[in-house]
Amino acid sequence: MSYRRRDFYPYFEDLDAKRQRIQAEESPSASEHEKDPDDEWNQKFFELMLYKTNHGNIYVRHTDKEHEDLYEWIKEQREEYRKFKQNPSSSILTEDRVKVLRGLQFSFGVRND
Repeated sequence: MSYRRRDFYPYFEDLDAKRQRIQAEESPSASEHEKDPDDEWNQKFFELMLYKTNHGNIYVRHTDKEHEDLYEWIKEQREEYRKFKQNPSSSILTEDRVKVLRGLQFSFGVRND
């Protein structure tokens, strides 16, 4: 399946608004458990997009100490995809998230994905 950049514009516009809201709400006093999981996912997705812009790919190495958190998030997305394929309600991934990750040529590491 081929995705065009325009397929992602509405999603990116929504993500940009969320990212701005996250930045406005973040403060040193905010605790981790108060953060919205959707906002955290979107933030990591933006980091992945930035990584691709800077490096030309999304292949974050496990030895890359600068992007260690991003590497762990990528591993988590692969595990969540396995859950999603078995039972979509058991995963943090949604059809939209899978679609935008595939748009970045994300490899879920699962055959027949």
